[in-house]
Amino acid sequence: MGKEKQEQVYTHGMWPVIKRTTGYGVYYSVVRWGSPFFEHTFKSLADAISYCDNMR
Repeated sequence: MGKEKQEQVYTHGMWPVIKRTTGYGVYYSVVRWGSPFFEHTFKSLADAISYCDNMR
């Protein structure tokens, strides 16, 4: 498999969405600023953005 690529595609306060392109497909992961761990991963960018927008 190829190497995973990551890029930030959205942010809402301290909750950015990272687009992750892997050999298995494209995923959108929500992280907390400063954390190396994914809070939640989605197949849809719209779902990831909605999750971020609802975080307070």
